Amino acid sequence: KICNPVCIPACFNEKCTAPNMCTCNTGFKKDLKIASNCIAVCSTVCNNGQCVAPNVCSCNSGYTKDANNLSSCLPVCTPPCINVICRAPNVCTCLQGYITDSLLPNKCSPICHPSCEHANCTAPNTCVCKSGFMKDGTNSYQCIPECHSGCPNGTCIAPNEFSCDTESITDSLFPSKCIPFCSQGCI
Repeated sequence: KICNPVCIPACFNEKCTAPNMCTCNTGFKKDLKIASNCIAVCSTVCNNGQCVAPNVCSCNSGYTKDANNLSSCLPVCTPPCINVICRAPNVCTCLQGYITDSLLPNKCSPICHPSCEHANCTAPNTCVCKSGFMKDGTNSYQCIPECHSGCPNGTCIAPNEFSCDTESITDSLFPSKCIPFCSQGCI
């Protein structure tokens, strides 16, 4: 008959190798807080998580595994952050050049300084012209109306709308043209 040693309290993640003497299993080490227990060992620190088995990290509540580094857990923001970094569970922080959106706290909107005119600010200091407008050659934050037929003797005041100069009138045959007008009569 073989006698097996008895350990009181029972061994946890270890074998009872002699009366009241536990020896840790492979991949475990003695728990410094509870001498009768052995705890799992992970070769790298479990960031935002706990080592639950040899080289196996379990994420803390509000975190999920980093697909690029299995010993690291990343915070989860619900709803997901937009143009932001999720710094902690449900805590979004704007990237540089962005500001918190007044309507959606999980979204950051780009900052354009000065403000875009007739354009949308799509990235920090990047303006994209709205439909019917084109970039002003002298100011990258301003878009000016675009008239496809051009505006000889006039000024484009809105997309495909123009106003004739003071010395011009709208051509009755071609309403999209301005023709010179001589109020004193032409010489």
